[in-house]
Amino acid sequence: MKVIVAGLPKTGTKSMSAALKKLGYNVYDFLENLYYLENEWEKIFKNKYDKGLFQKMYDNVDAVADLPACHFWEEIHRDFPDAKIILTVRDSEDVWLKSLMHHIEKLDNHVLARIIQVFEIMQGRMAGLMLTLSYKVILGIDRTVLGKKTTMNELLLKMKYRAHNAHVIQNAQPNNLLVFNCKEGWEPLCKFLEVPIPDDAFPHANIRASLVDTAPHHPLAIKYQHEVLGSLAKGLLKCSILVILILFIANLLFW
Repeated sequence: MKVIVAGLPKTGTKSMSAALKKLGYNVYDFLENLYYLENEWEKIFKNKYDKGLFQKMYDNVDAVADLPACHFWEEIHRDFPDAKIILTVRDSEDVWLKSLMHHIEKLDNHVLARIIQVFEIMQGRMAGLMLTLSYKVILGIDRTVLGKKTTMNELLLKMKYRAHNAHVIQNAQPNNLLVFNCKEGWEPLCKFLEVPIPDDAFPHANIRASLVDTAPHHPLAIKYQHEVLGSLAKGLLKCSILVILILFIANLLFW
C-alpha cells in the first residue's frame, strides 16, 4: 500500500482514483472493495476484526479510496506505516453537502440498484449492504432498501465532514499528508507522490453523481449482478423442484 485516500465520498475520490490509475497505481475504489473484499468487510462491520486484516486485504494493492476504506484510514495506515495519506476536500462544506445530497437522491431513484439490493439481502450477501452500512456508520445516513426516500440532517452532515477532516489533519504526520482539492490539478499531487507530471489533463470523474448511472456498466458491477441474479435463479429453480416434488408425493399419498 502506497497511498491512502482519506477523503469522504463526494470530495473528488473518483477523480483521485482515476488520477492514481493514470500514474500507474493499482487502486481499490468502492467497487473493488465491494467485489473482492466482501467477506473481509463483513468481518469488520460485524466487529470480528483481527489485527493485520488490512495488511492481508491490501497486500497487493497500491492505493485505496472512497467508502468504506476512507473511514478506516488510520487503521489501514497502522498496517502500512509507509503509505502516504491524501485528504481530498471540496471548496467548502456547503459545496460538499450539496453534492452528497444530489448523489443520495440519485441513488434513491435508481430502481435497478434497489432491486439488486433486495436480491442480495435474500441471498445473505454482504456486498450489496456495504454502501448502506457505510453511509449509516460513517455519515449517519440511514438508507432503506425499499421505497422510502432517505432523510438527511444537513447540520449533522456538515459536522461529520468537519470532524472527519479535522481528525485526519490532526492525526496524520504533516510531512506525510496532502490536503488536496482536485481543482489544483497534477502539480501538487505529483510533487507529493514524487512522480512525473503526466501530459494528459487531470481527470474529473463522477460529476453530478454521473457514476450512479454508469457504475452498473462497470465490468465488476456487471459480473457481480450476474452472480446475484444467477444465484437467485438457481434458488427459484430449487424451490420450484421442491414444490413439484411435494405435490407429487401428496398426490401419491392421498389419491
